[in-house]
Amino acid sequence: MPTALAATSGLVFVLTLFLQQELHRTPAQAALGLPPLSVGIIIASIAAHQLLERLGRDLVLIGLVLTLTGTVALLALVVGTDPTPWTIVGPIFLTGLGLGMCFGTIYQVTLGDIAAAEAGSASGSLTAVQQVANSIGAAAVTTVYFHTSGGTATSLAVVATTTVVCCGLVRLLPRPGRGATHPVTTREPVGPLPGAPASPAGRPLTHRFLPRGGRPRTTGPRQR
Repeated sequence: MPTALAATSGLVFVLTLFLQQELHRTPAQAALGLPPLSVGIIIASIAAHQLLERLGRDLVLIGLVLTLTGTVALLALVVGTDPTPWTIVGPIFLTGLGLGMCFGTIYQVTLGDIAAAEAGSASGSLTAVQQVANSIGAAAVTTVYFHTSGGTATSLAVVATTTVVCCGLVRLLPRPGRGATHPVTTREPVGPLPGAPASPAGRPLTHRFLPRGGRPRTTGPRQR
């Protein structure tokens, strides 16, 4: 998934450059043209967390397909029409839905089969990979934008092609989604310990549960 992170990070930069360089918006106006992306990300992230247990890694594939659809729609507008800030609102919103659906759940999907003892280091590693991928993607896609004759169209084509490749790699992700759990301890019922002292009620104290790798916990009636 680092490839998808890199491509989509570059896509956001290209959208900003497109609004300023080709639609001649000011930086403030370009910023005001991106709320549909943010709204899409928020809506999809909320919905994704409700669907993750049922769909698992397929949710990432759905997000990539939505992102691809929005990117191709933008590419079609750029190549075949004279786009305006209003005509690109729909594709930008659709791209935001894809980003929220995919990357709003990528941590839970990717770390789905990681043992609890390794979750911290795995999460830190994934965050580091994400940051590096974002940096490389932004640099690579904007380089394509400034150093090719196609500019926006070529950059969008690169993002779309990369997204298609990532769709084929989704099956390499772990199957478990949010519902995956990793037990840290086991609870095994055991009987009374030999020679265990009797409780005030005359019943022997028992060890009800045995934590993994730990000492038995003696339980019994509370003494007053």
